[in-house]
Amino acid sequence: MGWQMGAAYQPPHNQLTENYIIKPDRGCVAKLTYQIRDWGAFWMKLPTPDLSAFREQNGVLTFDIRANEPIPDGVQIELKRLCLPNEGCGEMSVYYMTGITSEWQTRRVPLEGFGSIGWAPSLSTWDGIEELVFTFAFPNAGNNGSIYLDNVTFER
Repeated sequence: MGWQMGAAYQPPHNQLTENYIIKPDRGCVAKLTYQIRDWGAFWMKLPTPDLSAFREQNGVLTFDIRANEPIPDGVQIELKRLCLPNEGCGEMSVYYMTGITSEWQTRRVPLEGFGSIGWAPSLSTWDGIEELVFTFAFPNAGNNGSIYLDNVTFER
């Protein structure tokens, strides 16, 4: 991965911990363990915040993922523009991913598949996107679980 990352959640009834473990067949992998009543999230700062060329060329977000136990209804993946000078703040587009199993799988999420969340303005441009976020929300992700993430990249 190689990007700045972290966990976000609202205590006291929600928690998400991140660990980086060595898997003999994969190398270093992010392990995200959550216990939630509401939500927990794992965020990554993007090293190159301009995804315009990726979007224009039918780009995809790719990553390897697995869970300790299958996730009931999945997780929410967010692309966020935070605050840019003279442009406002808080734009976000989301993609809802289901089908997470206990087996490793490579997921390819088309950037064109990201859409409105309703309570936040959608991305007005693909430049200035600062964060990629994986959000685990109750009841879709259940109350607790562990997700493993590896090889997170954007491809054209």
